Amino acid sequence: MRNTSHNLINNTSGISLIELMITIGVFVTIATLGSMQFKDHLQRMQTQTAAHNTATVLTNARNQATTALYGSDATVCVSTHTIQITRTNKCADGSTVYTTNNNITLTVDTAHGAGKAVHAITFQKLTGASSNHTITVAHKSGAYKKTINISPAGLITLQ
Repeated sequence: MRNTSHNLINNTSGISLIELMITIGVFVTIATLGSMQFKDHLQRMQTQTAAHNTATVLTNARNQATTALYGSDATVCVSTHTIQITRTNKCADGSTVYTTNNNITLTVDTAHGAGKAVHAITFQKLTGASSNHTITVAHKSGAYKKTINISPAGLITLQ
């Protein structure tokens, strides 16, 4: 009679330690590349969402100024992380309608407000915006930014 337990041990197959290490190395490389792409995607989406929300607030303020229901000027106060709308043309009286997260900053480029902490953009009842304004929505990484242009006629474009 033959010893079958000896034959079973020699005939079993499996993976070696080297094969396991190579497989783990490939998996780690793929996971690292995937996480970098995911982070990049999150930054792009945060910037895009903040830009769309900012444009929506601006459109809402313009609509408030031009509708018969409100019938008066609407001022939008933009600071680094918040947007307020006020009817009194005083930013201190405004109610906050949008706040960005800490990864997103808002900056206003205008001839009237360079260097100010809070920029006031007034939408007038009959004529549109008070002047040309450009709001830049940027991610803190510097990799992504969107621009919102406001014309004197009150046209809001997102680029």
